[in-house]
Amino acid sequence: MVITTAPASLPTASNERKVPEELLRNYDVARRPTFKELVSREQSDLRAVLQHYLSDIQFKNPRILDICCGTMHEEPLLYELFGEGTSMIGIDARQSSVEKAAELGRKSVRLGDLRYLNEYVEGTFDIVVGRNVPLNPNGGLWRLEYDDPWPGIIFPNIASVMNDNSILFLTLLMEDEFYRAQQILSRHKFRILLEEKNPIPVRSDLVCVAADMKDTYVITAKAPLP
Repeated sequence: MVITTAPASLPTASNERKVPEELLRNYDVARRPTFKELVSREQSDLRAVLQHYLSDIQFKNPRILDICCGTMHEEPLLYELFGEGTSMIGIDARQSSVEKAAELGRKSVRLGDLRYLNEYVEGTFDIVVGRNVPLNPNGGLWRLEYDDPWPGIIFPNIASVMNDNSILFLTLLMEDEFYRAQQILSRHKFRILLEEKNPIPVRSDLVCVAADMKDTYVITAKAPLP
């Protein structure tokens, strides 16, 4: 049976549910942060992380490669830490991330596939940064990508653009990714300098894999010896 007649009464000003005055007064405090505010919050936390782990590196205006860079919120922070003369390249495989990075004023981000890294960059880099690198061993299954390129292709490519003094700075979101990164780096003879849970919480600009935090674990390493 389909009812085609209108209901007997519609809400009016007198019987509508009203928002309590107290909530209206506190709305600005309780509202959901804007994307710009979330980015600013993440950058504030990340600044402390970069200073904690990288401030002792003796590079002035280094060459920096940022892998899986996304929208590269770290770009202005790395310039701030190492100098405006720093040369920086960020690479991400998602067109949407590259476009969003451009909207945010990032100057270093380009579209690229790390399996073919040497097609996008030349020479070596003083610092290679990889934030929240997607190393989940099951991460490719839902995309039907069964041939995992990280152990056999991408990490050797990263090693090929590092010199004896280069520093690799990785952060990982999940614990299993942290352990997997350790295994892959050890297998390829990277010289691991530090591996630990990050003591400085980094609040995310979005909910990522059911987590609102980023950069949970940190590994720093030097390139394999020739």
